[in-house]
Amino acid sequence: MYSAIHIKRPCNICKHAKPLNQFREAGRPGKKIRIRMCNKCRQATRKDKWEPKDSLATKRKRINAIYMAKWNEKICNACNVMQSADDFHKSQSYCKTCSHTFALEKRAEINSTCEGIAYGKYAGCAPGNNNRSRSRKEFLTNEEWNKTFDDHVKEHDYKCAATGMAFDVNDPLLRPSPDQIIPSGGYSKDNIRWTTVQYNISRQDYTDKQMFDMAIALCRANGCVVYESIEY
Repeated sequence: MYSAIHIKRPCNICKHAKPLNQFREAGRPGKKIRIRMCNKCRQATRKDKWEPKDSLATKRKRINAIYMAKWNEKICNACNVMQSADDFHKSQSYCKTCSHTFALEKRAEINSTCEGIAYGKYAGCAPGNNNRSRSRKEFLTNEEWNKTFDDHVKEHDYKCAATGMAFDVNDPLLRPSPDQIIPSGGYSKDNIRWTTVQYNISRQDYTDKQMFDMAIALCRANGCVVYESIEY
């Protein structure tokens, strides 16, 4: 026959599955039941009187403060599991596992559309966070940045401004990427266009004319017929 030591149940506060003997009995003789809060959580909250109007978030915040002080543990607000403080990033209410999951989901959401990539990946970052975002945000606000992509879609549809290749969010090399028309000229309204990542990486600081000449030379080297009348 199983005893209270072998049977386990989850605590409503810390969510850990614990033996029944770690839950206090309450009720009249003959009709006693075990409360839903384990003895450890009950001990942590015994001296902290809750008001009836206190929300669950307020209670959770108080419990976390007590657990951090006594056992260096706190509850993750996403998975509702009591974990060590080492499993959390500094000053975050989500554990590292949940934070990583949310980050992957957010990245997948951003990369699911061309607008998401243009607005979220490039224009969504605050100016001055790092050198990369500062160079892109030096001349444009978020609204102006988003408008550059909207204007591009009206003129070129969802295609590269330099090659005419269609953007494809499923291919990292064919996703939209902001390109400076005049290399090192800054990301101003008159000096920005949207190309594929592939073309932007290949171009670097070269001009379109240099890229064109290289493409012609590459075609000739591989035996392709190139008409002499083709000029940039």
